[in-house]
Amino acid sequence: MRIDWVQARRVAVAALMMAATAWAHAQAVSGLQLVPSTVSGGSGTVVTGIVTLSAPAPAGGTLVQLSSDLPGLASPVPQVRVAAGQTVAQFEVGTNAHYRRYSALAFSTAIRAVNPAAGASVAATLNVTAQARPNITVLNPR
Repeated sequence: MRIDWVQARRVAVAALMMAATAWAHAQAVSGLQLVPSTVSGGSGTVVTGIVTLSAPAPAGGTLVQLSSDLPGLASPVPQVRVAAGQTVAQFEVGTNAHYRRYSALAFSTAIRAVNPAAGASVAATLNVTAQARPNITVLNPR
């Protein structure tokens, strides 16, 4: 069998160009929304995240990686797949039900989404409010 080096080189160059084109046209994450975007501390509320791509996902879908700046307090699932032909997918962000309910400490954290093939990430802020301390009346039995 004779190898045609010129033809082999053309095939290799064509394959590299196809890979570069696929990279250039990767579906970037263009939006991220959290519903609700504010929850009460210590409630253990599950927030719905909605990730949006810049273009419909190709066959096989597009895998989007998710993260939190404060995973001990609010944590999304590690990844979500946007189905082929779609531009949006939903995922859950769990909040810590054991966060000190009446600590009077509020916090905000960024939830991030990125398609590694496309690069830049998008973030949305989740606000967790401090619950007011309950009024406790101490009775003196004198």
